[in-house]
Amino acid sequence: MTDFSKMTLAQIQNFFSTKEIDQYAQYYDLLALDSRKTVEDYLLRLKKAEAAQAKELARIDKMIAAQQAVFQSGNLLIAGIDEAGRGPLAGPVVAGAVILPADVKIPHINDSKKLSEKMRTKLYDQIQSHAISIGDGVGLNLVIDATNILNATKQAMVEAVSQLSIRPDALLIDAVALPVAIRQAHPHKADERFYSVAAASIIAKVTRDRLMNDYASAYPAYDFDLNKGYGTAAHMAAISKYGPCPIHRKSFIKNILSASDKKTTGNAGEFRAVKYLQEKGCRIIAQNYTAFHGEIDIIFQDGDYLVFCEVKTRKNSTYGTAAMAVGYQKIQRITKTALHYLTDRQIDDVDIRFDVIEVYENGHLSHIENAFMASQ
Repeated sequence: MTDFSKMTLAQIQNFFSTKEIDQYAQYYDLLALDSRKTVEDYLLRLKKAEAAQAKELARIDKMIAAQQAVFQSGNLLIAGIDEAGRGPLAGPVVAGAVILPADVKIPHINDSKKLSEKMRTKLYDQIQSHAISIGDGVGLNLVIDATNILNATKQAMVEAVSQLSIRPDALLIDAVALPVAIRQAHPHKADERFYSVAAASIIAKVTRDRLMNDYASAYPAYDFDLNKGYGTAAHMAAISKYGPCPIHRKSFIKNILSASDKKTTGNAGEFRAVKYLQEKGCRIIAQNYTAFHGEIDIIFQDGDYLVFCEVKTRKNSTYGTAAMAVGYQKIQRITKTALHYLTDRQIDDVDIRFDVIEVYENGHLSHIENAFMASQ
C-alpha cells in the first residue's frame, strides 16, 4: 500500500504525474490520511482536475452524439471536413478531412480558432496518432484568383476527401456542399458543434500555419510567420512598399495594389534585389536598416561575407550606371551605418563587403560586388 505520509509533496506530485486522471480516485482515501495542509490542498487540486476532465469528456460525448444525430444513425463512419485560410491576403486555403474512431475521445478538441497555437499543435499530434484516416488538400493562391475563394475551397476539400484511405459513409462539412457522390451534410458552425469537423479544423489550421512559416523564409519582407498571410497593418504596409510576392492573392489585394502603384521606384527595386539575392542563395539579414548616420538598403550573408548593399534604380543607363550615383558622402554614411550595425551587435571577426545592385525599369539587374571600400 502506498504511504503518502512518508513522501514529500514533490514526490507525491511526481507519483501522480505518471498516472492518468481517471486513476486518481483510487488514491484519494490514502491521500486523505495525510494531515499536512499542503497535501490536503494538493488532494483538492487532483479532485478539481478530475472534475474538469469529466466535464470536458462530457462535452466531447455531446459533440460525437451530435454528429451521428445529423444523419440519424449511431454507427456511421463520418469524415469531418473544414478549411483554414479563406480570409488571408496571401497563401493557400487548406482543407482537412478526418475520420476518428467512435471510441476515441481526445479532450480539448474544438474549433481551431478557439485554441492556442500550443494546444493546436498538441491536438494535431494526438489526432494524427488516433485517427482512422486523415486527408488534406491545398488551394493555391493562383487557383483562388482564377476561380474565386469558394471554388478553391471546394477543390481543396474534395482533394482532402480523395486522400482518405477509407471511404467514409458520410461527410460532415462546415457550411460547404461538395460535388462528391457521398452522403453529406453541411451545417453552419460545424467546427464548433461536431467532433470530427473540429478535428479537421485543427489539421487544416496547423498544416496551413506550417506552410506559411516556410513561405516566411522565402519572402521575409512580409512576416508570414507572424501574420499567416492575414491583413495586418504591417503586412498591408509591406505590400504597399514592396508590391505583391508570388503567393499573394491578387484578387484580394486590388485596393492595396492600386495604392502601391504609387510606391517609389526605389522600393520596387529593393524588392527585386531581395528576390534576386534569395534566388542566388544569399541569406537576407535585414532590410532598410536605419541608424543615426543613415540607412542601408539590404544586409545579407553571402558565403563568408557579411554584405552591406546599396540598391540603386533608374529607367535606363543612358546617363551612367546607378552605381555612379553612390558618391563620397553617401559612402561615408553607409560606412558609419555599417560600423554602427557591427558595434551594436558586437561583431568583430567577419569579412565584410560593400555591394551595389543596379535595377532598371526593364527588369535588368546588375550586381556589383566590392563596389566601394569603407570610408574613414
